[in-house]
Amino acid sequence: MLVPSSGDPVAVIPEIGPHPDALRRAHAPLYAATDDALEALRPGMTESNLHGALFRALTAQGTVA
Repeated sequence: MLVPSSGDPVAVIPEIGPHPDALRRAHAPLYAATDDALEALRPGMTESNLHGALFRALTAQGTVA
């Protein structure tokens, strides 16, 4: 585990180099769907409901058939 200069005990993954555009394009829908699902999150919501929100967001983007 690397410790950043702030001293916070968190894992840090060092950059190896720039990320290929294909990788960024592949991950963009996942990040957007995660944001949508987290916006749908409400108190008392079950994991199943949250997973459903994530799945619907991914499906709406065409990433899941």
